[in-house]
Amino acid sequence: MKFKTKFLSVIFIIMAQVSCLAQISSSYSRIGIGDMDYTYSPRRMGMGQLGTSLLDPDFISLLNPASLSSLRGTRTELGMRYNALSLSNNNASAKSASTDFTGGTIAVPISRKYGISLAAGLLSYSRVSYKENNNYQASGNIPADYTVNYEGNGGLSKIFLATSFKFPFDLRLGASVDYYFGNINYYSKLRFINDVSLAGADYDSRVRPRGFSSTIGAVTPDIAKLFNSEAITDFRIGAAFSFSSDLKADTSLITTSILGEDTLRTASVNLHLPYRLVVGASFLLQKKYMFTFDYLYQPWSKYSLNGRNNGYLRDSYKMSSGFEYRPESKVGQSFWEQIIWRAGLSFEQTQYNINGHGINQYSVMGGFSFPLSYQNTVDIAIQYSIRGTKDANLFQEKILRLSAGVSLGELWFIRHDNY
Repeated sequence: MKFKTKFLSVIFIIMAQVSCLAQISSSYSRIGIGDMDYTYSPRRMGMGQLGTSLLDPDFISLLNPASLSSLRGTRTELGMRYNALSLSNNNASAKSASTDFTGGTIAVPISRKYGISLAAGLLSYSRVSYKENNNYQASGNIPADYTVNYEGNGGLSKIFLATSFKFPFDLRLGASVDYYFGNINYYSKLRFINDVSLAGADYDSRVRPRGFSSTIGAVTPDIAKLFNSEAITDFRIGAAFSFSSDLKADTSLITTSILGEDTLRTASVNLHLPYRLVVGASFLLQKKYMFTFDYLYQPWSKYSLNGRNNGYLRDSYKMSSGFEYRPESKVGQSFWEQIIWRAGLSFEQTQYNINGHGINQYSVMGGFSFPLSYQNTVDIAIQYSIRGTKDANLFQEKILRLSAGVSLGELWFIRHDNY
């Protein structure tokens, strides 16, 4: 226990330092609250990022709080991710990379008989991270050529407290209370080219959202038992619904010029976060091959800040499928015989809609978990995605993500009443 505590402390320190590196990613993330983070877990990432119907006793599942009902021991999980981005249009191209901390969670089973578990943690919900340089020619009242640098960072995070329950007929239910908070910063710097007599200006726009929401979820009993199938088992359907929320957002606009710094505007407004619905199914083949199929929908056309909708947002959806091979646990297995292998595919209609051109994303994933000791694993996943188009001088992005994490488990409480 002392070793694990020290190990976790070291991991947190490393991740905190790494997350301070420059974060430069998609130029599309300047719209709304940025790119969505659907999972912090390398396991979920390796299987298509969703998996709302999965019941896993050895990993923490958070997309659907009902999945917590299957935990058999106290678990702690941490995740971090490396992002490499290559973007190009018909005229130029650029590359960037960043590393960030994606989340940390802890879950404790209270009663295995009734599927009661408690979980809490800190997760990333969205990311804003971009940097652009644009050159403009003199025109109208602007006497000289100039350049504008656009930069943004931050995003939305979520602290949650979740619980679950299992009915005697094996229906699983779960719910969580979610607190969203974040800092989203947008910078623009105007500089004149080849004319030092003209002074530029800096603009700093800030949004600080915060507020509560909640999520409910359910996982059905094993449908395969109705067919007495020997090949297919643990066939379940799951669904989770995150309610929409009106977050309070403190906003400000600050400008800096040769006259000094001036706060042009400060206000407290509402940020409307739309609901999210996820449904999925999964089944186990030959007791060691797991397959998942999921669909996620979120109406980003209903997003608003200060009562104003964003004309560059549309309703988004994501379809994914995943595969996991987990060898049966046997005494005397070698290290290689204990490795869990994963793969996944997904298609996403993102929330971005630029000048009538929808931005879609295609992804392929893979990953594995190898054992540290009993119930403890190191999890690795890799994802390659293509997003966007070069039509209408838009950017096409090629994204490579490498996710790593640890999943640690042990018995904290032992009861003798068949809990």
